[in-house]
Amino acid sequence: MSRILKYGEKAAVTKEERDLPYFKYFERDMAPVPAEKLALLDKVQLRVVPVA
Repeated sequence: MSRILKYGEKAAVTKEERDLPYFKYFERDMAPVPAEKLALLDKVQLRVVPVA
């Protein structure tokens, strides 16, 4: 059974996966998300699941 990783935690990788030519891109840090985009996400979540 798989589990949800915590922020900053890396998943286990097999030797075959590490040898793939595009694996180096998975080792990069994710790009930051602009604050205005996060604000839009908060608005959408409030519409879908209202806070009681």
